[in-house]
Amino acid sequence: MPGTVVMDRNYGMISISGPAKARKLTVSCYDADNRKRWEKVIEQE
Repeated sequence: MPGTVVMDRNYGMISISGPAKARKLTVSCYDADNRKRWEKVIEQE
């Protein structure tokens, strides 16, 4: 995914939310200081 490369120390989090048939997958990347570097949301089709 363009814009998601982080060369510094980082970690990711994944969450799934929403009701059945309308789920959302959220992928977030944080740096070593716990600042969010980027977030992508993928909605169920």
